[in-house]
Amino acid sequence: MARFSSRHVTTPVAAFTMAVVLLAYTRYSIRSAKRNATQTRQADGGQLSWKNEDLRRHGQMEKVQQEQSKLSSAEKELIARKIGRPPGVSGKD
Repeated sequence: MARFSSRHVTTPVAAFTMAVVLLAYTRYSIRSAKRNATQTRQADGGQLSWKNEDLRRHGQMEKVQQEQSKLSSAEKELIARKIGRPPGVSGKD
């Protein structure tokens, strides 16, 4: 009879973890692409324009403004406190 070893547990756990990470990444990527396409379509007047998109990517046209965060100011302040930043200071430099 074969003895039980850590390999019997490690391999399935690693496979499951990889599957979960792949699923999360895929769902996030699809949502981001849909959101980006919707914002670009709205900026182009209801229809995607490859010419406008090309001009945006090469800096010859103003980029589409990203949607603002849906967090309230109280939630943003709470997050800032949690990560150790003073309220009102953003992480972007």
